[in-house]
Amino acid sequence: MNKKLLISLSIVFGVIAVALILTWTLFGLSSVSVERHSTTQNLSVTDEEIVAAGKFRLHASVLFEGKKRSIKNIENFAYENENFAYIRVLNIETRFPNKFVIHIAEREELFAIEKDGQTFICDRDLRVLRKTDSFVNTNQNAIVLSGLEIENTQIKVGDFLSVKQSGIKNFYSGMLKSNRSLTEQLGKFEKLTLSSYTDSLTHKEYVSLKMETFAGKTFVINNID
Repeated sequence: MNKKLLISLSIVFGVIAVALILTWTLFGLSSVSVERHSTTQNLSVTDEEIVAAGKFRLHASVLFEGKKRSIKNIENFAYENENFAYIRVLNIETRFPNKFVIHIAEREELFAIEKDGQTFICDRDLRVLRKTDSFVNTNQNAIVLSGLEIENTQIKVGDFLSVKQSGIKNFYSGMLKSNRSLTEQLGKFEKLTLSSYTDSLTHKEYVSLKMETFAGKTFVINNID
């Protein structure tokens, strides 16, 4: 191996070494903070608890640190602290050179689903926020949702319900597009019922949604998809 080649290799290795040092010093994670983007009516969790649940590795490079893993850690922490079920992680922002910011909002109670003698209060994503043995429906709390085919064998606070009629997850966004805020949705709809509908011409089966209002009116959508 000639002298010029050795010098070239030394330069290359030197550049790599400098790059690695910069990666693990300049871009080493130094702090994680939380920014809230909604009210906290039910979310009684401190910023410090949220950061701790994320299990971030301080001093690891922000360029390679897995944000999805930390989001999952925060979501799964609901199995240890039920208040965490109300946390929706919008995203984790990297603020260069060496900081993370967790952007969160509070999950909002939308559906009341009865199963095995208990009522599960869920958000738009069918995440179980809490459970109760007694639920009285009013125009200021969750909408009763029946007919849901739940595939979970056991249900705990923090679970996302696995259901066959996944189109119901679009109810909230569909109402928003019709200029119905969450408050208006809760105030208008008393009960939602899912069932099957078979088209008489095509003989295809669809998921039907019956919507009953507090004003005594009933609306039916034969194919919610």
